[in-house]
Amino acid sequence: MKRFLEKGAPILIIIILCILVLVWALGGFLAGTFAGGRILIGGVFFLIGLAVIAALIVTLVRRIKEIDDEDKDDLSKY
Repeated sequence: MKRFLEKGAPILIIIILCILVLVWALGGFLAGTFAGGRILIGGVFFLIGLAVIAALIVTLVRRIKEIDDEDKDDLSKY
C-alpha cells in the first residue's frame, strides 16, 4: 500500500498540472485566435503548453523509476 501511495501522489499531481496547463494553453490559443489576434500567438501558447506537458510526463516517468529503484535502507547512508 505504501508503494501505491508513493507512486499515486506524483501521478495525481501530474494529472492535475497537465489539466491546468492544457486549460491555459487552450485559453491562450482561443484568445489569441478569436479575440482579434493572430493564429501565430495562439499557436505559441498551444506549443508552450504541449512542451510543458511533455516535460511533466518525462519528469513523472523518471520519478517512478526512481521510486522503483529506491533502497529501503537508503536513509541509513545519511
